[in-house]
Amino acid sequence: MKEIAVTAELTTGTFATFVFRPPSKREMRLFYKKRYRVKDGTLRNHSGPARQAFFDKLLLRIEGLCVEGTAITVQEKYKIPVKMKQEMIFLMLEDLTRSSWLEV
Repeated sequence: MKEIAVTAELTTGTFATFVFRPPSKREMRLFYKKRYRVKDGTLRNHSGPARQAFFDKLLLRIEGLCVEGTAITVQEKYKIPVKMKQEMIFLMLEDLTRSSWLEV
């Protein structure tokens, strides 16, 4: 199985790597569908919660992320700030669209 690794520089100056499994085409369609919804003729932005759920679903492992000296594992992903989850999914999707793994 191919993996997608996204590395980010943290505010502490260290680097953390998030490793994701590639989403299926069906998962991508559902993700795109959940980001924006139309209700009563108004377009509603749900991209934040959709990205968080996508992050939680696709994350395989975390390397180099520590909070208060303790390494964060996949089982403790709830400790990862929401903004970081959203940014990592955004970067992962950028990598996907640049590669030929998945046609979007």
